[in-house]
Amino acid sequence: MPQQKPGTDAPLFEEISVHPYYWETHGMVLKRAAEVLIQQSETTLARYKAEAAAKGESLFIPMDDHDTLLPAVSFMLLGSSIECTLKEALIHLGRGKDVEDFGHNLVRLANAVDANFSDEQNNLLAELQSFIEWRGRYPTPKRNKFDKVMYASSLWKQPKETLFQLFSDVEAVRKKAVDEYYRVYGEDYEPGPYD
Repeated sequence: MPQQKPGTDAPLFEEISVHPYYWETHGMVLKRAAEVLIQQSETTLARYKAEAAAKGESLFIPMDDHDTLLPAVSFMLLGSSIECTLKEALIHLGRGKDVEDFGHNLVRLANAVDANFSDEQNNLLAELQSFIEWRGRYPTPKRNKFDKVMYASSLWKQPKETLFQLFSDVEAVRKKAVDEYYRVYGEDYEPGPYD
């Protein structure tokens, strides 16, 4: 039976969370889901714009068309994919047992893997973290700690290319950690729970 951290009752998570393959796979699936949702939202918005232009009217988006609100969920998924990718890098850097100590704090995770991101990139990470914690999941924060958080998010104004470039930057950090890991341990070595 794997050793559990205090306060957990999920030995399977404890066993699987230290293996980078699961973090990498899940991160890539979450990224792909974010891409699909953003594409669907853009398609719907383009349809409304074309209809309005054809009628010579102002853009009107019905409140009951939820496709236009999909970016909030896609930001949550993209943030989660970045979290998984950074946690995989953390494991490859020999800190697998610390993976859960970071929670959803993307800036702390990036710093822990020596990402050396710019202020702009760290601001995007902090925004994505808010979508993981509540913006992509709830209509309003559930906890008081978010009361002082601005409700308006700058991610809505970001070109999708900027957000996916951030994922590519995180992926480069992950690759660097993986390359260093295999340089030190060899291609056939897989990290274990206590590496």
